[in-house]
Amino acid sequence: MVNIGEYVSYKTTGVCTVDSVIKMEIPGTKDQKDYYVLKPVYDEQGVIYCPVDYAENFVRAILSKDEANILISELETLPMFDMSNKKIFCI
Repeated sequence: MVNIGEYVSYKTTGVCTVDSVIKMEIPGTKDQKDYYVLKPVYDEQGVIYCPVDYAENFVRAILSKDEANILISELETLPMFDMSNKKIFCI
């Protein structure tokens, strides 16, 4: 669950602000669902409607500077692995 006013990362769009939560009718039914209204930071005209039910698949929280620094410092403790004899396949 995200809060109105928070910055989030949405799929490949990038950083967005959570503008509001609205109810929208599901096409072809009379049912309504809650949707986050996301505003891309780098596109003033853009609006994204993301179903609240599926937000965990598409919306990620933005790390704070302190959280990012902790993550970077932990990278040094990860073991290195040797890929020199491995084949890499690109699909």
